[in-house]
Amino acid sequence: MINGVGNEDALVTAVVVSQMLGGTPLGTLAVWRCNRRYNLPFVKIGKNIRYKRSDVLKFIEERTIRPEAAPKSVPRSSGERSHASMTGKSNPSR
Repeated sequence: MINGVGNEDALVTAVVVSQMLGGTPLGTLAVWRCNRRYNLPFVKIGKNIRYKRSDVLKFIEERTIRPEAAPKSVPRSSGERSHASMTGKSNPSR
């Protein structure tokens, strides 16, 4: 198994994490660790830094933004008034 692929609890290097995060620079990961900017847990073994693959996947999942279903637009009937006519504001560019 290379770099813990297939094992979520495997420890991976900052280089692998950088790739998993779409090319985040290694220096940025170092700043995040130092400043605790993001809750991305890491393991320090001597001078070596490792991340649990499962923690990185959780970090990505927590920051994934899923668009909500947009409300379907309802065609306006001829009897409905526009926002401008209800507020008394007109569009000066017309």
